[in-house]
Amino acid sequence: MVFPAVLVLCGNADIYDSQLVDSRPIEVLDHAYKHGYPDLADKAAYSSLAQPLKDICRGLTHPGLLAKWVGDHELSWYWAKH
Repeated sequence: MVFPAVLVLCGNADIYDSQLVDSRPIEVLDHAYKHGYPDLADKAAYSSLAQPLKDICRGLTHPGLLAKWVGDHELSWYWAKH
């Protein structure tokens, strides 16, 4: 799937968000982070928490994104327990 084409065809990130975040959160997160869509990246990051770690490691290809995801993931678990 070519994510930028979806944005062009749909005209905004809201439609993109509603169609793909739940079904492909890792790919959406990687793309949104690379191309400067912070709100979309946040939604996709939250949706990605239930994904297997091996899929996360393979899918988050932008430099520094995996480390950021791990840090945010640990913070999410901390707040869920307290």
